[in-house]
Amino acid sequence: MSNQIERRREAATAGRQYLAKELSADKFIGEFGESEDQQIAILVDLIEHEPKRGGLAGANERDWLGYQDQISKAVAELERNESHTEVKQHAMPGLSSGSFMIVSWTILAVSAVIGFCIGIPLFPNSFENGQLKGFGIPATVVVTAMFGQLLFWYLWKKGWKSK
Repeated sequence: MSNQIERRREAATAGRQYLAKELSADKFIGEFGESEDQQIAILVDLIEHEPKRGGLAGANERDWLGYQDQISKAVAELERNESHTEVKQHAMPGLSSGSFMIVSWTILAVSAVIGFCIGIPLFPNSFENGQLKGFGIPATVVVTAMFGQLLFWYLWKKGWKSK
């Protein structure tokens, strides 16, 4: 019991150092990544999945600060030094990997069908007697499918996420 409280104190201190940019995520995860304590595991999970700040692929300022707040709350839970193992669930941003793949493949397929439907009127001589001639329609399908995937990725990164 005492060992668990001490380990939580160490994790809380390291969490504060991480928030102050005095400790890297890799060092924190290396030290506490294999912890059996569920509250420490929550903090490890938050730090491990922290989104990049800003830029094309990163979270906007509001979302990033909200995520930092989740990390601070997890550290505060550890600082309470309570020995109970009740775990408060945190909202992890993003879809589960299975849901993400299903949605991603569905958007890809729908985008390809839309591209095909757009390509036929744009390139009327490319599809004759049931055969595809030239690269007009396939190029339209690829570009439309890529656009659909990029749009999904952009919306997912900017906060269109299940929680």
